Amino acid sequence: MRLLVLASGLTMTASSISSNSVESYREHQVAQDIDGNRYKTVEIGGQVWLAENLRTTRFQDGSDVSTGFIPKDDESNLLPYGRLYNWDDVADERSLCPAGWRVASDDDWKALELAIGISPQQVDAERWRGEDDIAITIKKSQPDTLFKTFDQTKVNSYQFNATPAGVKVGN
Repeated sequence: MRLLVLASGLTMTASSISSNSVESYREHQVAQDIDGNRYKTVEIGGQVWLAENLRTTRFQDGSDVSTGFIPKDDESNLLPYGRLYNWDDVADERSLCPAGWRVASDDDWKALELAIGISPQQVDAERWRGEDDIAITIKKSQPDTLFKTFDQTKVNSYQFNATPAGVKVGN
């Protein structure tokens, strides 16, 4: 299996897609970055993803990343949201990913979408994809937000814990 990291800080290993049922996920290994941060992982459809956003401040070679902002510059947001990186850091060949992991490609995302039940016809579409709010099956529960209107039995049913962390404008 190849290990991958998404630009948003989520991680995975790539291999073949197996089942598209909720039962096709399982908790997996733990990944650790160069700073010693440990991350839960989850396997979905033959791919292993980080179940937490990245928090590292250094590339694999030990040099500092140029970004790695904490959302709202509030230290209490580090654990739940991870850090925000610019594309230069994400794409840097020194890799901000834990050793053995890499930034996931669009094809990796599509494989995840197929594994959670988005149809092959929709996976190449731009904008919203999937029926019946299927994307909430990989989204972390946030009951005090607009997501409270969704069927809470479906929210995060794969234990993927996708957590939007926002954007950083300026320094």
